[in-house]
Amino acid sequence: MEKKKTLTILLCRGPYASEYADIGVGIAKKAMEKGYDVRMFLYMDGVWVQHARQSPKVFPNVGKELEEAIKLGADVRACERCSSARGINEEDIIEGGKITSLYDFVQMLKESDRVLPILG
Repeated sequence: MEKKKTLTILLCRGPYASEYADIGVGIAKKAMEKGYDVRMFLYMDGVWVQHARQSPKVFPNVGKELEEAIKLGADVRACERCSSARGINEEDIIEGGKITSLYDFVQMLKESDRVLPILG
């Protein structure tokens, strides 16, 4: 059996200021449908995407979409320094999300067949 291809998405934009977060999560879900193993690393304001208490009234809830992607198998990790600087800790994030170091991101890059940076 052929090994699955791995896609790593670097997401640096937070939700609701632009559509970059929605696009990144949408690409992750579509890639999993096509058979990819998907990893996402949330960096800079991207760490807000896995915040558990999002409650947008007008916009789609990107946190719920990310939670669905995690349930489908996406490995989602956020930068520890970026999260800490924004007052986000483990108790603040959606189930299945992780807060880790940049060293994990380096390992993700080494193991990836494709990398998609969404920087904005």
